[in-house]
This record gives sequence, structure tokens and C-alpha cells, in this order.
Amino acid sequence: MARNGGRTDPSSESPASSSASPRAKPLRAPSNARGRQVIRQLSILRLLEASRRGLTIAELHQAITDGDTDNCSPRTIYRDIEQLQQAGFQLDELEPTRWSLYRKGTSLQTWPIKPSEVLTLLLSEDLLSPTTTGTIGVALRDLRLRLMAELNPNSRAMVDELRAAHRATLSAPLHSGDHDAVFTAIEDAFGKEHCLLLCYSTPGKGLSERVVEPHLFWVHQGRPYLVAYCRSAQTFRKFAVQRVLSAEVLDEAFDRRVGFDPVDFIERGFGMLHGDVHTIRVEFSAEVAHLARERRWHCTQQVTPAENGSVVLSITAAGLPEIAAWVASFGGKARALDPPALVHAVRKLHARGLEAHPVLRDE
Repeated sequence: MARNGGRTDPSSESPASSSASPRAKPLRAPSNARGRQVIRQLSILRLLEASRRGLTIAELHQAITDGDTDNCSPRTIYRDIEQLQQAGFQLDELEPTRWSLYRKGTSLQTWPIKPSEVLTLLLSEDLLSPTTTGTIGVALRDLRLRLMAELNPNSRAMVDELRAAHRATLSAPLHSGDHDAVFTAIEDAFGKEHCLLLCYSTPGKGLSERVVEPHLFWVHQGRPYLVAYCRSAQTFRKFAVQRVLSAEVLDEAFDRRVGFDPVDFIERGFGMLHGDVHTIRVEFSAEVAHLARERRWHCTQQVTPAENGSVVLSITAAGLPEIAAWVASFGGKARALDPPALVHAVRKLHARGLEAHPVLRDE
């Protein structure tokens, strides 16, 4: 990408040439239309990156609309190309109506990063929010800032439009302790394969010091966790980073535990809780059966049709307390079938809910 953009004069054969001046400002449109336009322009970039010979307006139009000509017209594609040029992308017309990102005598294979990848990386700030501190987080932030500085105002506006349509929300707040130092210590311990001394706050139990061997940094539902072998417990434990008040890298190396498989560790549990593995069966009533078909809660998930439009979801996982809370969250529209311990746990949760919500006088 260049700061000042490429040639903006459309071909004399372009249908857009009669209504668009070479230096025309990007067209203003309602926000929803502008969002579709920016997504379409990103698609044009990716199509041109994948084509060594370039693509004609007709080919771009066919690929973008996939036969749905009501989506946009060839004239729209011309305008998109013009606005991409104004945003600083080096689109060249190799021959009348054939456009390319490959200049004559050059190849995208020599580029360290493709234009569409620049835009995609600049969209990642919210998705990477749990890792915005520490060495890796600072490096990613600095890279985004440097790339943003290389863009001209039009391409920065394009990034802002794309970010408006791609958000990640509700990551956990890091509110206790010096978490910049905590993240840096965790990264340093991983790099050296040295033990960490953690000062850890467990809800209801107070503070404790743990010597741990870090094996995995895990971000689950926007929350960062350290998975480490705890010397005190003599087993693997998960430590919520927001509860780590301090972390010190010790001058003590360790050998990674051969039997620890990070993929198996993550997939064995239902969410963050682990324990004994069970075969779980939950019946979803017809009213919420679509949720079981549309969502994926676990890698072992299987959905089987049942009577009256209901479905039975089966998984093999650990973490019965978390699974029980999940089943109870459907307010009786999901029913635990197996194992009996899960049925009992769900009943207790519903009973406690009834105790906490007595009947109101006006009911």
C-alpha cells in the first residue's frame, strides 16, 4: 500500500468516467450501505491478490455478485476500484477493463504482507484485547499503530468502517495488581521454561503463593488463563490472570510434563471446569431445539432428533457444575437426562433459585 494512492483516472471506456472525476471524494452513503461497500471492496482486493493476470470488471462483478446482479452493477465495481485507489492501493489497469495489484515486473510474493492482510490485522484490536499487555501485546499494538500511520485518510476511514462491523465484546477486566508486569513475567517464564512464583487471590479463600510450571496461555471467552503444573497441588491448575496479583520468574528451570497435551486439556472440559469425564445427555424442547442445532458448545457434540420436535444433545466432557449451570440457564426448556449426578445438580440449582425468588404478594 502507498500513502498517496495510485492512478485514479478510470479508463475512457469505463461507464463511471462520465460521472466521477479523477479526484472525486469517496461517495457518501447511509452507514449500512457504506458497510456493504467496504466489505465488497475488501473482497475485490482479495480477488485481485489471488489473480496473477488480473481480472476484468465483468469477472470481478460475477465473483462479487455470484450471479445476484441486484447486489451491485459493473458501474459500482468501477467506483469501488476508484475508491480503493484513493485509499492508497496500487491497482493498475493492465489493459482496458482488466485490473491487477501486480505491477509489470513485480510479484505479490515479494511483498511482506498483502494489502487485504494489512486491513485484516488492523481489525484485530478488539479480538486480541486479552493480550494487549506484555511483550506480545505491545508488539502487536505498535505494529497496528505503524501500519495505521502508513495509510492515507481514505484508507483509515475504510479501516474504521470495517471495524464497525467486526467487534469482540465483554472481555474480562484486568483490575487487580500490576498486570503489565504479570503478563511480562508469564511470557518470560514461557521463553526460559522457568518456574513462576504467583501471588494468587482465590475467591472466598484469600491470598496464597504458588510455585508453578507454566505450560499453556489460554484465552477462553475473552478471559486470559495460565495453565500450569502447581507444585503445591501436584497437578495441573488453571489460574485466572485477573486474579494474579504478582508473578516472579524464578531462577529454576523445569522440564515440560510429557503427558500434558494442551488440545486434549482444553477439549476435555466444558468451558473452564475439569474433573471426571462423563457422557452428558440433555434434551432441548421444541421451543429451543434450534439452538442445539445452530450452536457448538463442545467438540464432541452430537444432536439427535427426539419426539415432538425436541432434540437430544450428547457430549463427552468434564465439568459437571458448569454444565449444570448451563442447563439451568435455559429455565426448564432444557432437561438433563444423564448422568444422574447432573440431573441432581440441575434440580438443586432450580431449587435454590426458587428459594431466592419467593412468590410476590400480588401474584
